[in-house]
Amino acid sequence: MLVFIFDTKVRLDGQDLRFLDQRWFRRQIGIVHKKPEFFITSIADNIAYGKGDATFKEIVRAAKAAGAHEFITALPNVSYSGYLKYF
Repeated sequence: MLVFIFDTKVRLDGQDLRFLDQRWFRRQIGIVHKKPEFFITSIADNIAYGKGDATFKEIVRAAKAAGAHEFITALPNVSYSGYLKYF
């Protein structure tokens, strides 16, 4: 039986991802979930998904940057602390 071992490394700009600061790296990328379970939490929690320690001010700033703030504030009986129903 022949066994081949490949030294494969995932790199970003030449840096091995295993040695990058994970918190920094997660702040650099966006995540788009396909499963509706993602929306079971509040709107604010969904926006802050990549940065667990985000302040409310940062969450609103992110929503405004994404063009979602007006939509969120226009929802009847729902705010950032509210929950969206997934249809």
